[in-house]
Amino acid sequence: MHLSYFQTPSWVEFEEIHQQVDKHVSGGGRESYLPHANKLWMLVGFALFKSLRRQWECLEVFPQAIVHAMSVAGAHKSSQNGYEGQLAAASRNTGVTSSQLASELNAACFGSRHDRLDAYLSAWVAALDSHEREAFGVPPDDAIWVPKQSTL
Repeated sequence: MHLSYFQTPSWVEFEEIHQQVDKHVSGGGRESYLPHANKLWMLVGFALFKSLRRQWECLEVFPQAIVHAMSVAGAHKSSQNGYEGQLAAASRNTGVTSSQLASELNAACFGSRHDRLDAYLSAWVAALDSHEREAFGVPPDDAIWVPKQSTL
C-alpha cells in the first residue's frame, strides 16, 4: 500500500533500545533526546492493549492507512490541503459537516488539528461494525483495520 510506518522492533531489539535509553539517561542525556523515542511509545500501546482487551474488543488502527482507504492520502495531513481533504472525507463518512467536525475537534482536546483528526478517524474505525471494516494484515493479532470500501 506504500504506507510509511515505524516497523515494530522485536523483543530483542526492544531490549537493545532499553539499554541505549539507560545509557543515555545515566550519562546525563536529556529526555527530549531519548534514542528511539518514536518506538518507545509502542511499549505503552502494547501494555494498554493487553489491559483493555481483558474487557473489550481492541483493534489496531493507523490513521495513515485510514486516509489511504478513503483515497485522501495525497497531501500531507499537516498541510492545509491535506487537512481539509481528510476532514471533508471524515465528515462525509460520519454524517457531520466539515465545519461542525472541525469545531467539535477543536473543542474536544489539546493537540494539533491533524492529531485530533487522526484520533477521530481512529475512534470511528474502531466503532464500525465488524462487517464495515477490513484488515491490512492477518487478523486478529497482526492487522491494521480500515473502513471497507463498500462502507465509504
